[in-house]
Amino acid sequence: MTTKVSANTLSNTAVTAGSYGTATAHPQIVVDAQGRLTSATNQTIAITTAQVSGLAASATTDTTSATNITSGTLSFTRLPTVGTITAGAYTTPSFTIDAYGRVTLISSTFPVTSVTGTSGRITSSGGATPTIDLATSTYTATGTAAASATVTSLTVDAYGRTTAATFTPIAITTGQITGLAASATTDTTSASNIGSGTLNAGRLPASGVTIGNYSNATVTVDVYGRVTSIASGSSPVTSVTASGALSASAGLQPNITMNSSGVTAGSYIGADITVDVYGRVTTASSGVKAGGVVFENSQAITSNYTMSSGKNGMSAGPITINTSITVTIPTGSRWVIV
Repeated sequence: MTTKVSANTLSNTAVTAGSYGTATAHPQIVVDAQGRLTSATNQTIAITTAQVSGLAASATTDTTSATNITSGTLSFTRLPTVGTITAGAYTTPSFTIDAYGRVTLISSTFPVTSVTGTSGRITSSGGATPTIDLATSTYTATGTAAASATVTSLTVDAYGRTTAATFTPIAITTGQITGLAASATTDTTSASNIGSGTLNAGRLPASGVTIGNYSNATVTVDVYGRVTSIASGSSPVTSVTASGALSASAGLQPNITMNSSGVTAGSYIGADITVDVYGRVTTASSGVKAGGVVFENSQAITSNYTMSSGKNGMSAGPITINTSITVTIPTGSRWVIV
């Protein structure tokens, strides 16, 4: 079965209905996976002369100014005709010359007997063979040529003579130049004006650190956040195991505590005590009982004993000294058994 979808069932795209493309602009479109236009805009056609092939040199040089025509010779057939002059040979002609040196009127006449020139314009030496010349203009040639960064401004009179010349420095705006990057008009010597992109790592100065992997490192960082010194260190403590008299909690910050020895905290007088290998009292009992009236002592000595020098001792008997056990009483001291 074939199902036809009418235009009314299609959802609208963001494109404005209309015609795109003119003599001065071309359409720019975006097409989705279903072949529909999702964007359409007119883009003004703007190209530089470098994009056009086959252009003559005069396409980029303004030859409406004769100053810019710097080679070749213009064919006389390109010159406009002047008045009603008939081409031909003339004997002792009488003629008129315009400001460009062209004969505008000519006829054969009797030999010239004298020549005069317009005052201030043409000079004549007089006589039968006069010499005529253009009068000197008020402009004095300096011989200075326009530099590459200047343009020449000339003032020319009605007769084609230069009466003034100045050399003006070329001054144009960036809007008159095509192909400039954005950084041509934004001062990127200031990093604050760099507002996009990521600087290639290769453009960063070396910090002096050797490239590599470091473990448990000691690191030095400069004011720009760069690592300037680094060295691997010892592996950190990751767990603590306690034994014997100590206990430790788990984790990276364990709490270490001493285990209870089993002795009730308190004061003991004439005490019998037991000490473990860690120096902790594990058992203790007071030797004085009945409110301090009765002093109790053990009936057997089970470990070697040496009385302190200058001291006396007393025990309630009978007392048994176990086999291989030695009791030492210093000279001048007494041990009394009652």
